[in-house]
Amino acid sequence: MAKRKSFDVNEIRSDISRRNISTDQLLKVYRRVAKTADQRLVRLEALSTKKDFKQVRQWAYKNAVTDALEWGANPDKPRFNIKAPESRTSIRAKINDMLNFIEKPTSTKAGIIDIYEKKAQTLNEKYKDYGLNLNWSDVGTFFESALYKKLSKKYTSGTVVKAIATIKQNEGQLLSDFAKHKASHIKTEDNDIVINDAIGRMTQYYKSDVKKLLKMI
Repeated sequence: MAKRKSFDVNEIRSDISRRNISTDQLLKVYRRVAKTADQRLVRLEALSTKKDFKQVRQWAYKNAVTDALEWGANPDKPRFNIKAPESRTSIRAKINDMLNFIEKPTSTKAGIIDIYEKKAQTLNEKYKDYGLNLNWSDVGTFFESALYKKLSKKYTSGTVVKAIATIKQNEGQLLSDFAKHKASHIKTEDNDIVINDAIGRMTQYYKSDVKKLLKMI
């Protein structure tokens, strides 16, 4: 039996960029890549029902589904392996969208665990003085959250992490203040001006985002 050719993303990108590739060859590549991408979507959907993997649909999966829908996938069962686009340019573009998904670490269970477990260990050690205690499944949620994205437009990553960690440490007080519609005056132990400014912005302008994130980590 002939050995199956290994799946090399860079090699496939190079192949489909060749001017002399025939339409039949291009479609063959299309079907192969679509099959691989759909297998990963199915596995991630199954994985999302398991404990500690509830958030996997929020990472590479989410972007892949958005792309699949733009290419005409069924919203109830978004898949890439449907009728190919009409033009060769569009076929190439769709293949590249699928490859973008396939090469993301969060498109597989092993990749998710590996990248986020290491990240969690690094963050917890680096910000231990702020009581940060993320597990691997919290990391993607943390950095993909609306709150983190909004704050990171104004502050450095380190400031945002410290601010959110301080908020988490004082979660009970903060939620009580929110419920009573009171201004929250949570501050860092060392009274860091920049971090306190970030905390103030969070508690004043992004209350709903704060509550959402606190429920998830």
